[in-house]
Amino acid sequence: MGGGFLAGRRRSSRADYPLMKHNKNPEDFLSSPGLFGAPASMGSMSALHRKYTFPPFSVLNSRDGDWQRRKKAWIRLGIRSEVGRDAKRERDSAHGPTVAVWHREHKVSSRGDEYTTKLKKRTAGYVQGYSIFDPVLCELMYNWFCPAGGQIIDPFAGGSVRGIVAGMLGYRYWGCDLRREQVVANREQRSAICPEAPIVWMCGDSYRRIRKAPIADFFFTCPPYGDLEVYSDDPAELSAMSHPDFIEQYRATIRRSVRRLRPNRFAGIVVGDFRNKKTGELRGFVGETVDAFRDAGLSFYNDMVLTTSIITLVIRINKQFDVGRKIGKSHQNVLLFVKGDPREATKAILEGLK
Repeated sequence: MGGGFLAGRRRSSRADYPLMKHNKNPEDFLSSPGLFGAPASMGSMSALHRKYTFPPFSVLNSRDGDWQRRKKAWIRLGIRSEVGRDAKRERDSAHGPTVAVWHREHKVSSRGDEYTTKLKKRTAGYVQGYSIFDPVLCELMYNWFCPAGGQIIDPFAGGSVRGIVAGMLGYRYWGCDLRREQVVANREQRSAICPEAPIVWMCGDSYRRIRKAPIADFFFTCPPYGDLEVYSDDPAELSAMSHPDFIEQYRATIRRSVRRLRPNRFAGIVVGDFRNKKTGELRGFVGETVDAFRDAGLSFYNDMVLTTSIITLVIRINKQFDVGRKIGKSHQNVLLFVKGDPREATKAILEGLK
């Protein structure tokens, strides 16, 4: 990409939030020369990159070198979205076995050969546990679909990424998570990275808590993928429910959440299909999500694909394909909906660019 970290994003109406260890405006810090090891230069950046950071195409390639460098720059701020997760549950992940599990099963830590050294370097930027949300995707969705300084609501908050990125970019954020340990970990990261940013994490059942959420300019979240990644044993935990109960509660939470969204605003959600653990059949979760938003009164407006890491997939694919012809999953779906008139929603965003 060649430019500064936040090159191409709008620069007006951004609050000045001091950073711990970095007494600068977040924008100045993130776009400073040398962040990627070289002076910032826009000379080689395409017009689309200059304007949008990454081209707003239907395929978002997170394997791209520029994307990965940007992601690592975000993480270097101190984002640790894995903190607060239950280590005993790390085997299940929305992206397959996690790096830590794969390392253990292949005795990576006990090997000292060149292959192991290279593998550890390649996976150094990935969380050694649960799957985490991509901060670059978060940055793009906020800057593309939310008015400057707008309010974001997130009923399935999980880790700290979406809140921290929102605060660093000058947005207001409200998120909810059922697990107290996760909320505490998120708040600690806020205090360390951007203590004055208007980031709020609430603890509790989002179906009940969302009624008191602020009126929002953008809805953005990533729900549990059924029972693929079980987060807790709490009866209110969606990932611990039977699939029919999960879908019913999931739809109800979406319906309540979008009521907090202003008219003529966008809503985004990151989802991926998952399988029935007994039969191997795909659940059709993407379609269920589209139906849930449509039933809540929103229009299905954009459909994007986010490519994901294939580091462990290239090893796992032999067994899963040879045994059951299951295709290796290396993407997630990024779905965008609009409440009201998309032209009016776009106008609200463009006004912040002036």
